[in-house]
Amino acid sequence: MVVFADTSALFASLVSNDSHHGDGIALMRGLLEREEDILTSSLVLSETMSLLQARVGLSHAISFHETLRPFLQVVWVDERLYEAAVRRLRLRGRNKVSLVDASSFVIMEERGIDTAFAFDDHFQQEGFQLLAQATLEG
Repeated sequence: MVVFADTSALFASLVSNDSHHGDGIALMRGLLEREEDILTSSLVLSETMSLLQARVGLSHAISFHETLRPFLQVVWVDERLYEAAVRRLRLRGRNKVSLVDASSFVIMEERGIDTAFAFDDHFQQEGFQLLAQATLEG
């Protein structure tokens, strides 16, 4: 199975006072133990690093980069993907969906990935499944 990791899940799995921390860490452990492919994007990495640095400090951001980042397969967003994400934003016309999320949706569709490791409802609204504990247990 290949899952796409969003900032919401990466952050939750790393920060103990996040409301989704328990689920995030359990799901991340399950993915790593089963050696599942965890895909993300360079924009998600940037967003995660920035959020960690702003909310819990630079040391946490660097720790993420050094300990968890090596287990992630990264799609580096180029001009084509960036423009495809902007087109998607324009077509959908939804103010609460970020460019980072739009690029994630494009990547998932292009690669045939239907499951997101995310705590962001926008993935479900776009027709993707959210990773659940039952998925890893079964």
